[in-house]
Amino acid sequence: MVKLIVRRLLLLLVQMLVLSFVLFFLTHPGWSFQHLISRYWEWLIEVVTNGNFGWSWTFRMPVSEIIGRRLPNTLRLLFVTLLIIYGIGIPLGIISGKNPNSLRDRIILIGTQISASFPVFTMGYVLMLYLVFGVMFGFRWFPLSGSIPLGVYREAGFI
Repeated sequence: MVKLIVRRLLLLLVQMLVLSFVLFFLTHPGWSFQHLISRYWEWLIEVVTNGNFGWSWTFRMPVSEIIGRRLPNTLRLLFVTLLIIYGIGIPLGIISGKNPNSLRDRIILIGTQISASFPVFTMGYVLMLYLVFGVMFGFRWFPLSGSIPLGVYREAGFI
């Protein structure tokens, strides 16, 4: 088990390095390859030692500040998503595992296959319209855009 975790962490490190290089290459076009490698190496050392990701041309501020501002909401979304995934997936897996080749098992299998085959943007649109945000039905459990502090709109029915 430890071997698997170490292998996955090393693979994650390699993937992060390759992705960061590709993105660095795309944002710094027109340079020679050797100059690009040396600039990437300088940037990578700056990220690892100081946490300095550079300057955002779009927002005209440090990238680490942009990440810092958005990280709390990203972690909230991650936490809620994991709760939903594990809260639905584990019970369905247990039900399916207890009743192999039964009608329940087949319904769960078909449902998971259909939901997994939808593109993410399509599933997001369906959830936004019908389930979570209830635009079609008039109830809104979560705001459609932006974030609000918890309890601000409790009287209006928002969480």
